[in-house]
Amino acid sequence: MILLAAWFAGSAALHPAWALTVANLRCENLERPSGIDAPQPRLSWILKTSERNQVQTAYQILVASSTARLKRDQGDLWDSGKVASEQSIQVPYAGKPLSSHDACFWKVRVWDAAGNASVWSQSAQWT
Repeated sequence: MILLAAWFAGSAALHPAWALTVANLRCENLERPSGIDAPQPRLSWILKTSERNQVQTAYQILVASSTARLKRDQGDLWDSGKVASEQSIQVPYAGKPLSSHDACFWKVRVWDAAGNASVWSQSAQWT
């Protein structure tokens, strides 16, 4: 039992992304909305963690014109870069100007208080 606890503690230290994940991506407070008329839609997400007192200290948002680009981590519409911020609600899109009927695919990763990056969130979409 002690060996199992030691292995898990060591594995968690090697994989800090387990401690903080990103979920529930929203655009203008909606899941996968269609017909957003805002030129700079606001993006939101929820942090999930198994640790107490864990906070987001930075985020990175990728927005792509296709799921293929997003899977390759290519934010051809917007790559926010690492932004030092605890904000996870109503983050305004600040990428290339959007045209009517454009499909936008996006994902987020965050950093915790120790500077560890999470894995990328599942992708989401808005039109």
